[in-house]
Amino acid sequence: MCASLVRDIMKKNVISIDSSMTVNDAAKMMDDASIGAIVVLENGIAIGIITERDLVRRIIAKGKPLSTNVKAAMSSPLIVINPDDTVW
Repeated sequence: MCASLVRDIMKKNVISIDSSMTVNDAAKMMDDASIGAIVVLENGIAIGIITERDLVRRIIAKGKPLSTNVKAAMSSPLIVINPDDTVW
């Protein structure tokens, strides 16, 4: 049995946002791209991810403004895997 590699199922064009942008910007990007999460970059380096759940739990439920920076609402650290690893 041949195990699938991560590279065979991963998305190659990942949407990202700068950490200084707002959660409103992130929500609009998610809506435009029909996705539920965006990788957060700082100086070109991935430092976290912001998800729909992050928006609900850390912004909306707490009554914070949509002008809040993405960095304040993102999940971090990122858990990553090598494209050459097996899916299992």
